Amino acid sequence: MTAAPKVRLPIGIDDFAKLREFGAYYVDKMRFIREVIDAGAEALLFPRPRRFGKSLALSALGCFLDRRHAHKSPELFAGLEISADTEFCRKHQGHYPVLSLSLKEVKASTFDDFLATMRDLMSRVALENSELLESKQLHPLHRAQLDDILYKRSGNVELASSMALITRCLHAQYGERVILLIDEYDTPLHTAYLNGYFDQASAFFRPFLGAALKGNASLHKGVLTGILRVAKESIFSDLNNIQVHSLLSPQFSTAYGFTPEEVERLATDCGQGGSLPGIEQWYNGYRFGNQVIYNPWSVLNYVANPEGGFQPFWSNSSSNDLVRQLLFLQGHGFRGELESLVSGGTIDKRIDENVVLRDMANKPEIIWSFLLFCGYLKANRTWQNASGAWWGELSIPNREVRTTLEQMATDYIDTRLRGDAIERLFKAMFEGDADTLEAEIERYMLASISFHDIPDLEPERVYHAFVLGLLVQLQEDYEVKSNRESGYGRCDMTVIPRNPDKPGARIGVIIEFKTVNARKKETMKRALKAAEEQILNKGYIEELRSRGVTEFHAYACAFSGKRVEVRRLTASSSPPR
Repeated sequence: MTAAPKVRLPIGIDDFAKLREFGAYYVDKMRFIREVIDAGAEALLFPRPRRFGKSLALSALGCFLDRRHAHKSPELFAGLEISADTEFCRKHQGHYPVLSLSLKEVKASTFDDFLATMRDLMSRVALENSELLESKQLHPLHRAQLDDILYKRSGNVELASSMALITRCLHAQYGERVILLIDEYDTPLHTAYLNGYFDQASAFFRPFLGAALKGNASLHKGVLTGILRVAKESIFSDLNNIQVHSLLSPQFSTAYGFTPEEVERLATDCGQGGSLPGIEQWYNGYRFGNQVIYNPWSVLNYVANPEGGFQPFWSNSSSNDLVRQLLFLQGHGFRGELESLVSGGTIDKRIDENVVLRDMANKPEIIWSFLLFCGYLKANRTWQNASGAWWGELSIPNREVRTTLEQMATDYIDTRLRGDAIERLFKAMFEGDADTLEAEIERYMLASISFHDIPDLEPERVYHAFVLGLLVQLQEDYEVKSNRESGYGRCDMTVIPRNPDKPGARIGVIIEFKTVNARKKETMKRALKAAEEQILNKGYIEELRSRGVTEFHAYACAFSGKRVEVRRLTASSSPPR
Protein backbone atom coordinates (compact mmCIF):
# COMPACT_ATOMS: atom_id res chain seq x y z
CA MET A 1 0.00 0.00 0.00
CA THR A 2 1.32 3.43 -0.95
CA ALA A 3 2.27 5.64 1.95
CA ALA A 4 0.28 8.74 2.80
CA PRO A 5 1.30 11.86 0.86
CA LYS A 6 3.97 14.18 2.19
CA VAL A 7 2.24 17.24 0.78
CA ARG A 8 -0.12 19.10 3.06
CA LEU A 9 -3.71 18.57 2.00
CA PRO A 10 -6.39 21.11 3.06
CA ILE A 11 -8.88 18.72 4.66
CA GLY A 12 -11.67 20.83 6.16
CA ILE A 13 -9.89 24.16 5.58
CA ASP A 14 -12.28 26.60 3.88
CA ASP A 15 -10.40 29.78 4.83
CA PHE A 16 -8.28 30.72 1.81
CA ALA A 17 -5.77 32.88 3.73
CA LYS A 18 -5.24 30.13 6.32
CA LEU A 19 -4.80 27.53 3.57
CA ARG A 20 -2.16 29.58 1.77
CA GLU A 21 -0.33 30.55 4.94
CA PHE A 22 -0.34 26.89 6.00
CA GLY A 23 1.33 25.96 2.70
CA ALA A 24 -1.40 23.46 1.86
CA TYR A 25 -1.93 21.99 -1.61
CA TYR A 26 -4.30 24.14 -3.64
CA VAL A 27 -6.06 23.33 -6.89
CA ASP A 28 -5.99 26.68 -8.67
CA LYS A 29 -9.55 27.96 -9.22
CA MET A 30 -8.64 31.63 -9.50
CA ARG A 31 -10.25 32.06 -12.91
CA PHE A 32 -13.47 32.20 -10.89
CA ILE A 33 -12.55 35.64 -9.48
CA ARG A 34 -12.23 37.31 -12.85
CA GLU A 35 -15.37 35.62 -14.17
CA VAL A 36 -17.37 36.93 -11.21
CA ILE A 37 -16.10 40.50 -11.55
CA ASP A 38 -16.62 40.48 -15.32
CA ALA A 39 -20.15 39.06 -15.07
CA GLY A 40 -22.74 41.61 -16.05
CA ALA A 41 -25.14 40.73 -13.24
CA GLU A 42 -25.18 42.70 -10.00
CA ALA A 43 -25.85 39.55 -7.98
CA LEU A 44 -24.91 35.93 -8.68
CA LEU A 45 -26.06 32.71 -7.05
CA PHE A 46 -24.04 29.47 -7.26
CA PRO A 47 -26.02 26.42 -6.10
CA ARG A 48 -23.77 23.36 -5.74
CA PRO A 49 -23.79 20.18 -3.60
CA ARG A 50 -22.23 20.45 -0.16
CA ARG A 51 -18.48 19.90 0.20
CA PHE A 52 -17.75 20.96 -3.38
CA GLY A 53 -15.58 23.96 -2.46
CA LYS A 54 -18.18 26.74 -2.25
CA SER A 55 -16.91 28.24 1.01
CA LEU A 56 -13.26 28.15 -0.08
CA ALA A 57 -14.03 29.83 -3.41
CA LEU A 58 -15.98 32.58 -1.64
CA SER A 59 -13.16 33.03 0.86
CA ALA A 60 -10.64 33.37 -1.97
CA LEU A 61 -12.85 35.95 -3.66
CA GLY A 62 -13.03 37.94 -0.44
CA CYS A 63 -9.28 37.75 0.16
CA PHE A 64 -8.53 39.02 -3.32
CA LEU A 65 -10.97 41.94 -3.31
CA ASP A 66 -11.03 43.06 0.34
CA ARG A 67 -9.16 46.27 1.09
CA ARG A 68 -8.34 44.87 4.52
CA HIS A 69 -6.23 42.14 2.84
CA ALA A 70 -4.49 44.55 0.46
CA HIS A 71 -1.19 44.39 2.36
CA LYS A 72 -0.89 40.60 2.13
CA SER A 73 -3.03 39.79 -0.90
CA PRO A 74 -0.15 39.71 -3.42
CA GLU A 75 1.64 37.13 -1.28
CA LEU A 76 -1.49 35.00 -0.84
CA PHE A 77 -2.06 34.84 -4.59
CA ALA A 78 1.57 34.57 -5.69
CA GLY A 79 2.08 31.81 -8.25
CA LEU A 80 -1.62 31.42 -8.97
CA GLU A 81 -3.14 32.01 -12.40
CA ILE A 82 -4.74 35.34 -11.55
CA SER A 83 -1.46 36.93 -10.41
CA ALA A 84 -0.25 36.90 -14.03
CA ASP A 85 -3.03 39.34 -15.01
CA THR A 86 -1.31 42.42 -13.65
CA GLU A 87 -3.82 44.88 -15.08
CA PHE A 88 -6.77 43.09 -13.47
CA CYS A 89 -4.90 42.86 -10.16
CA ARG A 90 -4.01 46.54 -10.26
CA LYS A 91 -7.65 47.49 -10.80
CA HIS A 92 -9.40 45.14 -8.38
CA GLN A 93 -7.04 43.47 -5.89
CA GLY A 94 -7.53 44.90 -2.38
CA HIS A 95 -9.81 47.57 -3.79
CA TYR A 96 -13.24 47.04 -2.18
CA PRO A 97 -14.89 46.98 1.22
CA VAL A 98 -16.12 43.41 1.59
CA LEU A 99 -18.98 42.24 3.80
CA SER A 100 -18.83 38.49 4.25
CA LEU A 101 -21.07 36.22 6.28
CA SER A 102 -21.81 32.53 6.44
CA LEU A 103 -25.22 31.11 7.32
CA LYS A 104 -24.03 27.50 7.50
CA GLU A 105 -24.28 27.40 11.30
CA VAL A 106 -27.77 28.91 11.49
CA LYS A 107 -29.46 25.64 12.46
CA ALA A 108 -32.08 26.36 15.08
CA SER A 109 -34.86 24.04 16.27
CA THR A 110 -37.40 26.88 16.76
CA PHE A 111 -38.07 30.24 15.13
CA ASP A 112 -37.21 32.09 18.35
CA ASP A 113 -33.86 30.30 18.46
CA PHE A 114 -33.40 31.15 14.77
CA LEU A 115 -33.84 34.87 15.51
CA ALA A 116 -31.43 34.62 18.44
CA THR A 117 -28.86 32.92 16.22
CA MET A 118 -29.25 35.61 13.55
CA ARG A 119 -28.75 38.31 16.22
CA ASP A 120 -25.54 36.61 17.31
CA LEU A 121 -24.35 36.37 13.73
CA MET A 122 -25.03 40.00 12.84
CA SER A 123 -23.47 41.11 16.12
CA ARG A 124 -20.25 39.34 15.08
CA VAL A 125 -20.43 41.00 11.66
CA ALA A 126 -20.81 44.42 13.32
CA LEU A 127 -17.83 43.65 15.56
CA GLU A 128 -15.72 42.69 12.53
CA ASN A 129 -16.50 46.15 11.15
CA SER A 130 -16.21 47.99 14.47
CA GLU A 131 -14.26 50.84 12.87
CA LEU A 132 -17.63 52.07 11.61
CA LEU A 133 -18.83 52.77 15.15
CA GLU A 134 -16.40 55.69 15.46
CA SER A 135 -16.57 56.85 11.85
CA LYS A 136 -17.06 60.56 11.18
CA GLN A 137 -18.34 59.65 7.71
CA LEU A 138 -21.49 58.02 9.10
CA HIS A 139 -24.68 59.72 10.20
CA PRO A 140 -25.13 59.48 13.98
CA LEU A 141 -28.39 57.58 13.44
CA HIS A 142 -26.55 54.89 11.48
CA ARG A 143 -23.89 54.61 14.20
CA ALA A 144 -26.64 54.17 16.80
CA GLN A 145 -28.29 51.47 14.70
CA LEU A 146 -24.94 49.70 14.34
CA ASP A 147 -24.49 49.90 18.09
CA ASP A 148 -27.88 48.23 18.58
CA ILE A 149 -26.85 45.43 16.19
CA LEU A 150 -23.54 44.95 18.01
CA TYR A 151 -25.21 44.67 21.43
CA LYS A 152 -28.19 42.64 20.13
CA ARG A 153 -30.78 45.30 20.96
CA SER A 154 -32.34 45.44 17.48
CA GLY A 155 -35.97 44.51 16.98
CA ASN A 156 -36.94 41.93 14.38
CA VAL A 157 -37.60 44.54 11.68
CA GLU A 158 -34.23 46.21 12.28
CA LEU A 159 -32.51 42.82 12.34
CA ALA A 160 -34.00 41.98 8.94
CA SER A 161 -32.52 45.17 7.46
CA SER A 162 -29.17 44.94 9.28
CA MET A 163 -27.16 43.59 6.35
CA ALA A 164 -28.30 46.39 4.06
CA LEU A 165 -27.47 48.93 6.77
CA ILE A 166 -23.89 47.67 7.13
CA THR A 167 -23.31 47.85 3.35
CA ARG A 168 -24.46 51.48 3.36
CA CYS A 169 -22.16 52.27 6.26
CA LEU A 170 -19.16 50.62 4.54
CA HIS A 171 -19.88 52.57 1.37
CA ALA A 172 -20.06 55.83 3.29
CA GLN A 173 -16.83 55.09 5.18
CA TYR A 174 -14.65 54.08 2.22
CA GLY A 175 -16.29 55.79 -0.72
CA GLU A 176 -16.37 52.54 -2.67
CA ARG A 177 -19.33 50.27 -3.26
CA VAL A 178 -19.38 47.00 -1.36
CA ILE A 179 -18.75 43.37 -2.31
CA LEU A 180 -21.33 41.27 -0.42
CA LEU A 181 -20.54 37.55 0.04
CA ILE A 182 -23.12 35.19 1.57
CA ASP A 183 -22.17 31.56 2.06
CA GLU A 184 -24.72 28.72 2.43
CA TYR A 185 -27.66 31.10 2.25
CA ASP A 186 -30.21 28.24 2.19
CA THR A 187 -28.99 26.24 5.21
CA PRO A 188 -31.39 28.06 7.60
CA LEU A 189 -34.29 27.25 5.25
CA HIS A 190 -33.46 23.55 5.17
CA THR A 191 -33.35 23.51 8.98
CA ALA A 192 -36.58 25.51 9.20
CA TYR A 193 -38.30 23.02 6.90
CA LEU A 194 -37.21 20.10 9.07
CA ASN A 195 -38.34 21.85 12.26
CA GLY A 196 -41.66 23.28 11.12
CA TYR A 197 -41.08 27.05 10.96
CA PHE A 198 -40.31 27.37 7.27
CA ASP A 199 -42.87 30.11 6.50
CA GLN A 200 -41.59 32.30 9.33
CA ALA A 201 -37.95 31.87 8.27
CA SER A 202 -38.66 32.64 4.61
CA ALA A 203 -40.64 35.74 5.64
CA PHE A 204 -37.56 36.96 7.55
CA PHE A 205 -35.17 36.34 4.66
CA ARG A 206 -37.28 38.26 2.15
CA PRO A 207 -36.26 41.69 3.52
CA PHE A 208 -32.92 40.46 4.88
CA LEU A 209 -31.66 39.53 1.42
CA GLY A 210 -33.90 41.77 -0.65
CA ALA A 211 -32.87 45.08 0.91
CA ALA A 212 -29.18 44.25 0.50
CA LEU A 213 -29.20 42.72 -2.99
CA LYS A 214 -31.68 44.77 -5.01
CA GLY A 215 -31.92 48.50 -5.35
CA ASN A 216 -28.98 48.94 -3.00
CA ALA A 217 -26.90 51.86 -4.28
CA SER A 218 -24.06 50.76 -1.99
CA LEU A 219 -23.67 47.33 -3.61
CA HIS A 220 -21.04 46.65 -6.26
CA LYS A 221 -21.46 42.89 -6.47
CA GLY A 222 -23.34 40.26 -4.47
CA VAL A 223 -22.32 36.60 -4.55
CA LEU A 224 -24.30 33.85 -2.85
CA THR A 225 -23.65 30.14 -2.52
CA GLY A 226 -25.95 27.37 -1.40
CA ILE A 227 -27.20 23.93 -2.33
CA LEU A 228 -30.54 24.80 -3.93
CA ARG A 229 -31.97 27.58 -6.00
CA VAL A 230 -35.10 28.43 -4.07
CA ALA A 231 -36.19 31.44 -6.09
CA LYS A 232 -39.89 30.71 -5.60
CA GLU A 233 -39.75 30.33 -1.84
CA SER A 234 -40.81 34.00 -1.54
CA ILE A 235 -37.36 35.03 -0.25
CA PHE A 236 -36.35 35.92 -3.82
CA SER A 237 -39.82 36.95 -5.00
CA ASP A 238 -38.61 40.48 -5.79
CA LEU A 239 -34.99 39.65 -6.65
CA ASN A 240 -35.19 39.30 -10.41
CA ASN A 241 -31.70 40.78 -10.68
CA ILE A 242 -30.01 37.61 -9.39
CA GLN A 243 -28.23 35.58 -12.08
CA VAL A 244 -28.28 31.89 -11.18
CA HIS A 245 -25.55 29.50 -12.32
CA SER A 246 -26.71 26.05 -11.28
CA LEU A 247 -24.82 22.83 -11.95
CA LEU A 248 -26.65 22.65 -15.30
CA SER A 249 -25.19 25.97 -16.45
CA PRO A 250 -22.24 25.85 -18.86
CA GLN A 251 -20.78 29.00 -17.25
CA PHE A 252 -18.63 28.52 -14.13
CA SER A 253 -18.76 24.74 -14.73
CA THR A 254 -15.21 24.16 -13.42
CA ALA A 255 -15.33 26.65 -10.52
CA TYR A 256 -16.43 23.97 -8.05
CA GLY A 257 -15.25 20.37 -7.81
CA PHE A 258 -12.22 18.87 -9.54
CA THR A 259 -11.84 18.22 -13.25
CA PRO A 260 -10.23 14.94 -14.43
CA GLU A 261 -7.02 16.81 -15.23
CA GLU A 262 -6.91 18.37 -11.76
CA VAL A 263 -7.47 14.99 -10.10
CA GLU A 264 -4.75 13.35 -12.18
CA ARG A 265 -2.30 16.11 -11.24
CA LEU A 266 -3.25 15.91 -7.55
CA ALA A 267 -2.97 12.12 -7.43
CA THR A 268 0.39 12.20 -9.19
CA ASP A 269 1.75 14.92 -6.91
CA CYS A 270 0.69 12.83 -3.89
CA GLY A 271 2.09 9.56 -5.20
CA GLN A 272 -1.33 8.08 -5.91
CA GLY A 273 -1.29 7.93 -9.71
CA GLY A 274 -1.95 4.18 -9.55
CA SER A 275 -5.18 4.79 -7.63
CA LEU A 276 -6.83 6.81 -10.41
CA PRO A 277 -9.12 3.97 -11.63
CA GLY A 278 -10.53 3.49 -8.12
CA ILE A 279 -10.83 7.24 -7.55
CA GLU A 280 -12.78 7.53 -10.79
CA GLN A 281 -15.13 4.66 -9.90
CA TRP A 282 -15.86 6.00 -6.43
CA TYR A 283 -15.80 9.79 -6.75
CA ASN A 284 -16.21 10.76 -10.42
CA GLY A 285 -19.41 10.89 -12.45
CA TYR A 286 -20.85 14.34 -11.77
CA ARG A 287 -21.68 16.66 -14.67
CA PHE A 288 -21.61 20.44 -14.18
CA GLY A 289 -22.63 22.05 -17.45
CA ASN A 290 -20.81 19.94 -20.01
CA GLN A 291 -17.87 19.24 -17.70
CA VAL A 292 -17.10 15.96 -15.94
CA ILE A 293 -16.46 16.68 -12.25
CA TYR A 294 -15.07 14.72 -9.28
CA ASN A 295 -16.20 15.17 -5.69
CA PRO A 296 -13.30 17.21 -4.23
CA TRP A 297 -13.98 16.39 -0.58
CA SER A 298 -13.83 12.65 -1.13
CA VAL A 299 -10.83 12.79 -3.46
CA LEU A 300 -8.82 14.81 -0.92
CA ASN A 301 -9.82 12.52 1.96
CA TYR A 302 -8.82 9.40 0.04
CA VAL A 303 -5.49 10.82 -1.15
CA ALA A 304 -4.73 12.00 2.39
CA ASN A 305 -5.12 8.46 3.75
CA PRO A 306 -5.03 5.82 0.99
CA GLU A 307 -4.32 3.10 3.55
CA GLY A 308 -7.90 3.51 4.76
CA GLY A 309 -9.24 2.51 1.36
CA PHE A 310 -12.14 3.94 -0.61
CA GLN A 311 -14.97 5.13 1.63
CA PRO A 312 -18.13 7.26 1.33
CA PHE A 313 -16.35 10.30 2.79
CA TRP A 314 -18.88 12.76 1.37
CA SER A 315 -21.97 11.13 2.82
CA ASN A 316 -20.25 10.57 6.16
CA SER A 317 -19.58 14.31 6.46
CA SER A 318 -23.26 15.13 7.03
CA SER A 319 -26.30 13.67 8.76
CA ASN A 320 -28.32 13.55 5.49
CA ASP A 321 -31.41 14.16 7.64
CA LEU A 322 -33.37 16.10 5.05
CA VAL A 323 -32.64 13.59 2.29
CA ARG A 324 -33.54 10.64 4.51
CA GLN A 325 -36.82 12.25 5.59
CA LEU A 326 -37.88 13.08 2.07
CA LEU A 327 -36.93 9.69 0.69
CA PHE A 328 -38.24 7.32 3.30
CA LEU A 329 -40.22 8.89 6.07
CA GLN A 330 -42.70 10.57 3.75
CA GLY A 331 -42.78 7.95 0.98
CA HIS A 332 -44.82 9.39 -1.91
CA GLY A 333 -44.14 6.62 -4.37
CA PHE A 334 -40.59 7.37 -5.39
CA ARG A 335 -38.90 4.67 -3.32
CA GLY A 336 -39.44 2.11 -6.07
CA GLU A 337 -37.73 4.21 -8.72
CA LEU A 338 -34.92 5.06 -6.33
CA GLU A 339 -34.29 1.39 -5.72
CA SER A 340 -34.22 0.86 -9.49
CA LEU A 341 -31.55 3.57 -9.71
CA VAL A 342 -29.52 1.81 -7.03
CA SER A 343 -29.52 -1.29 -9.22
CA GLY A 344 -27.84 0.73 -12.01
CA GLY A 345 -30.80 2.00 -14.02
CA THR A 346 -31.78 5.45 -15.29
CA ILE A 347 -35.01 7.41 -15.13
CA ASP A 348 -36.29 10.31 -17.23
CA LYS A 349 -37.61 13.13 -15.07
CA ARG A 350 -38.56 16.76 -15.40
CA ILE A 351 -35.91 19.06 -13.91
CA ASP A 352 -37.09 22.05 -11.91
CA GLU A 353 -34.31 24.39 -10.84
CA ASN A 354 -36.71 26.17 -8.47
CA VAL A 355 -37.02 23.56 -5.73
CA VAL A 356 -39.80 24.54 -3.35
CA LEU A 357 -39.26 22.59 -0.15
CA ARG A 358 -42.74 23.05 1.26
CA ASP A 359 -44.24 21.66 -1.97
CA MET A 360 -42.53 18.30 -1.49
CA ALA A 361 -45.58 16.84 0.26
CA ASN A 362 -47.95 17.69 -2.60
CA LYS A 363 -45.59 17.50 -5.58
CA PRO A 364 -43.47 14.38 -5.08
CA GLU A 365 -41.83 14.72 -8.50
CA ILE A 366 -39.77 17.62 -7.10
CA ILE A 367 -37.72 15.07 -5.15
CA TRP A 368 -35.77 14.13 -8.30
CA SER A 369 -34.64 17.72 -8.87
CA PHE A 370 -33.80 17.96 -5.17
CA LEU A 371 -31.61 14.85 -5.38
CA LEU A 372 -29.96 16.12 -8.57
CA PHE A 373 -28.97 19.49 -7.16
CA CYS A 374 -27.92 18.00 -3.82
CA GLY A 375 -25.44 15.70 -5.59
CA TYR A 376 -27.18 12.34 -5.18
CA LEU A 377 -28.01 12.07 -8.89
CA LYS A 378 -26.49 13.30 -12.13
CA ALA A 379 -28.07 14.31 -15.42
CA ASN A 380 -26.51 12.19 -18.17
CA ARG A 381 -28.25 14.40 -20.72
CA THR A 382 -30.91 17.10 -20.71
CA TRP A 383 -33.47 18.30 -23.22
CA GLN A 384 -36.51 20.53 -23.56
CA ASN A 385 -39.89 19.09 -24.41
CA ALA A 386 -42.44 20.68 -26.74
CA SER A 387 -43.75 22.97 -23.99
CA GLY A 388 -40.24 24.19 -23.11
CA ALA A 389 -39.86 22.28 -19.83
CA TRP A 390 -36.44 20.81 -19.10
CA TRP A 391 -36.07 17.06 -18.68
CA GLY A 392 -33.09 14.90 -17.84
CA GLU A 393 -31.95 11.31 -17.94
CA LEU A 394 -30.93 10.78 -14.32
CA SER A 395 -28.69 8.18 -12.75
CA ILE A 396 -26.52 7.69 -9.67
CA PRO A 397 -23.10 9.29 -10.33
CA ASN A 398 -20.69 6.89 -8.66
CA ARG A 399 -20.10 4.09 -6.21
CA GLU A 400 -19.88 6.40 -3.21
CA VAL A 401 -23.41 7.73 -3.71
CA ARG A 402 -24.77 4.28 -4.58
CA THR A 403 -23.33 2.93 -1.32
CA THR A 404 -24.90 5.81 0.59
CA LEU A 405 -28.36 5.32 -0.89
CA GLU A 406 -28.19 1.56 -0.38
CA GLN A 407 -27.42 2.17 3.28
CA MET A 408 -30.34 4.61 3.54
CA ALA A 409 -32.64 1.95 2.07
CA THR A 410 -31.33 -0.63 4.51
CA ASP A 411 -31.72 1.78 7.44
CA TYR A 412 -35.27 2.50 6.37
CA ILE A 413 -36.20 -1.17 6.25
CA ASP A 414 -34.48 -1.82 9.58
CA THR A 415 -36.32 1.13 11.16
CA ARG A 416 -39.78 0.53 9.75
CA LEU A 417 -39.68 -3.26 9.65
CA ARG A 418 -37.73 -4.35 12.70
CA GLY A 419 -37.16 -7.74 14.26
CA ASP A 420 -36.51 -11.04 12.60
CA ALA A 421 -39.18 -10.67 9.90
CA ILE A 422 -36.65 -10.08 7.14
CA GLU A 423 -34.85 -13.27 8.18
CA ARG A 424 -38.13 -15.19 7.89
CA LEU A 425 -38.59 -13.82 4.38
CA PHE A 426 -35.08 -14.82 3.29
CA LYS A 427 -35.38 -18.24 4.95
CA ALA A 428 -38.64 -18.94 3.14
CA MET A 429 -37.23 -17.78 -0.18
CA PHE A 430 -34.15 -19.99 0.01
CA GLU A 431 -36.06 -23.00 1.35
CA GLY A 432 -38.73 -22.95 -1.34
CA ASP A 433 -41.52 -22.06 1.13
CA ALA A 434 -43.83 -20.11 -1.18
CA ASP A 435 -46.62 -19.73 1.41
CA THR A 436 -44.39 -18.06 4.00
CA LEU A 437 -42.69 -15.95 1.33
CA GLU A 438 -46.09 -14.76 0.14
CA ALA A 439 -47.19 -13.87 3.69
CA GLU A 440 -43.99 -11.96 4.49
CA ILE A 441 -43.96 -9.93 1.26
CA GLU A 442 -47.60 -8.98 1.81
CA ARG A 443 -46.87 -8.00 5.40
CA TYR A 444 -44.01 -5.75 4.29
CA MET A 445 -46.17 -4.12 1.67
CA LEU A 446 -48.96 -3.44 4.14
CA ALA A 447 -46.42 -1.81 6.45
CA SER A 448 -44.66 0.43 3.97
CA ILE A 449 -46.48 0.92 0.66
CA SER A 450 -49.49 3.16 0.28
CA PHE A 451 -52.08 2.55 -2.42
CA HIS A 452 -51.15 6.05 -3.64
CA ASP A 453 -47.59 4.80 -4.17
CA ILE A 454 -48.78 2.44 -6.92
CA PRO A 455 -49.33 4.30 -10.22
CA ASP A 456 -51.89 3.26 -12.79
CA LEU A 457 -49.17 2.99 -15.40
CA GLU A 458 -46.49 0.34 -14.93
CA PRO A 459 -47.48 -0.71 -11.37
CA GLU A 460 -45.35 -3.83 -11.82
CA ARG A 461 -42.27 -1.60 -11.66
CA VAL A 462 -43.22 -0.45 -8.15
CA TYR A 463 -43.63 -4.01 -6.83
CA HIS A 464 -40.45 -5.06 -8.58
CA ALA A 465 -38.42 -2.22 -7.10
CA PHE A 466 -39.93 -2.78 -3.65
CA VAL A 467 -38.79 -6.40 -3.55
CA LEU A 468 -35.42 -5.35 -4.97
CA GLY A 469 -35.04 -2.97 -2.02
CA LEU A 470 -35.63 -5.83 0.40
CA LEU A 471 -32.99 -7.98 -1.29
CA VAL A 472 -30.27 -5.28 -1.09
CA GLN A 473 -29.18 -6.80 2.23
CA LEU A 474 -28.09 -10.02 0.51
CA GLN A 475 -25.34 -8.41 -1.53
CA GLU A 476 -22.46 -9.65 0.62
CA ASP A 477 -23.08 -13.29 -0.42
CA TYR A 478 -25.24 -12.87 -3.52
CA GLU A 479 -25.46 -10.89 -6.73
CA VAL A 480 -28.96 -9.42 -6.96
CA LYS A 481 -29.69 -8.75 -10.62
CA SER A 482 -32.69 -6.85 -11.88
CA ASN A 483 -34.04 -6.99 -15.43
CA ARG A 484 -30.80 -8.49 -16.73
CA GLU A 485 -30.48 -10.61 -19.86
CA SER A 486 -30.91 -14.28 -18.98
CA GLY A 487 -31.70 -17.16 -21.33
CA TYR A 488 -33.92 -15.71 -24.04
CA GLY A 489 -35.26 -12.68 -22.20
CA ARG A 490 -34.98 -10.43 -19.18
CA CYS A 491 -35.67 -11.97 -15.81
CA ASP A 492 -37.28 -9.62 -13.27
CA MET A 493 -35.10 -10.75 -10.38
CA THR A 494 -32.17 -13.15 -10.20
CA VAL A 495 -30.32 -13.94 -6.96
CA ILE A 496 -26.98 -15.62 -7.72
CA PRO A 497 -24.60 -17.01 -5.07
CA ARG A 498 -21.20 -15.35 -5.30
CA ASN A 499 -19.61 -18.64 -4.23
CA PRO A 500 -21.88 -21.63 -5.03
CA ASP A 501 -19.66 -23.85 -2.86
CA LYS A 502 -20.13 -21.77 0.29
CA PRO A 503 -22.35 -23.57 2.83
CA GLY A 504 -25.53 -21.66 3.64
CA ALA A 505 -25.19 -19.31 0.66
CA ARG A 506 -25.33 -21.50 -2.43
CA ILE A 507 -29.00 -21.55 -3.44
CA GLY A 508 -30.06 -19.39 -6.38
CA VAL A 509 -33.45 -17.72 -6.83
CA ILE A 510 -35.52 -16.64 -9.84
CA ILE A 511 -38.54 -14.32 -9.38
CA GLU A 512 -40.89 -13.16 -12.14
CA PHE A 513 -43.50 -10.49 -11.32
CA LYS A 514 -46.91 -10.01 -12.86
CA THR A 515 -49.58 -7.45 -12.03
CA VAL A 516 -53.26 -8.34 -12.29
CA ASN A 517 -54.88 -6.26 -15.03
CA ALA A 518 -58.29 -5.46 -13.53
CA ARG A 519 -59.46 -3.67 -16.68
CA LYS A 520 -59.10 -6.91 -18.60
CA LYS A 521 -60.77 -8.82 -15.75
CA GLU A 522 -57.58 -10.76 -15.19
CA THR A 523 -57.35 -13.04 -12.14
CA MET A 524 -54.44 -13.75 -9.80
CA LYS A 525 -54.42 -17.32 -11.08
CA ARG A 526 -54.03 -16.17 -14.67
CA ALA A 527 -51.24 -13.70 -13.73
CA LEU A 528 -49.37 -16.45 -11.88
CA LYS A 529 -49.67 -18.78 -14.85
CA ALA A 530 -48.29 -16.07 -17.18
CA ALA A 531 -45.29 -15.50 -14.87
CA GLU A 532 -44.66 -19.23 -14.60
CA GLU A 533 -44.78 -19.71 -18.37
CA GLN A 534 -42.38 -16.82 -18.90
CA ILE A 535 -39.83 -18.37 -16.54
CA LEU A 536 -40.05 -21.69 -18.37
CA ASN A 537 -40.27 -20.44 -21.94
CA LYS A 538 -37.58 -17.77 -21.68
CA GLY A 539 -34.97 -20.06 -20.12
CA TYR A 540 -34.27 -17.82 -17.13
CA ILE A 541 -32.73 -20.66 -15.15
CA GLU A 542 -29.91 -21.01 -17.68
CA GLU A 543 -27.94 -18.11 -16.18
CA LEU A 544 -27.92 -19.81 -12.79
CA ARG A 545 -26.74 -23.07 -14.30
CA SER A 546 -24.05 -21.31 -16.33
CA ARG A 547 -22.72 -19.83 -13.08
CA GLY A 548 -22.39 -23.27 -11.49
CA VAL A 549 -25.56 -23.00 -9.39
CA THR A 550 -27.15 -26.45 -9.09
CA GLU A 551 -29.68 -25.67 -6.33
CA PHE A 552 -32.31 -23.02 -6.99
CA HIS A 553 -35.94 -22.02 -6.53
CA ALA A 554 -38.06 -20.22 -9.13
CA TYR A 555 -41.11 -18.20 -8.09
CA ALA A 556 -44.02 -16.69 -9.98
CA CYS A 557 -45.26 -13.65 -8.06
CA ALA A 558 -48.59 -11.91 -8.78
CA PHE A 559 -49.78 -8.58 -7.32
CA SER A 560 -53.15 -6.87 -7.11
CA GLY A 561 -53.08 -3.73 -4.98
CA LYS A 562 -51.55 -4.96 -1.73
CA ARG A 563 -52.55 -8.56 -2.32
CA VAL A 564 -49.75 -10.95 -3.17
CA GLU A 565 -49.72 -14.54 -4.34
CA VAL A 566 -46.52 -16.54 -4.79
CA ARG A 567 -46.17 -19.90 -6.52
CA ARG A 568 -42.97 -21.96 -6.60
CA LEU A 569 -42.24 -23.86 -9.78
CA THR A 570 -42.00 -27.54 -9.01
CA ALA A 571 -39.22 -29.82 -10.18
CA SER A 572 -41.56 -31.36 -12.73
CA SER A 573 -42.33 -27.99 -14.26
CA SER A 574 -38.68 -26.95 -14.56
CA PRO A 575 -37.19 -27.08 -18.05
CA PRO A 576 -34.99 -30.07 -18.90
CA ARG A 577 -31.20 -29.77 -18.75
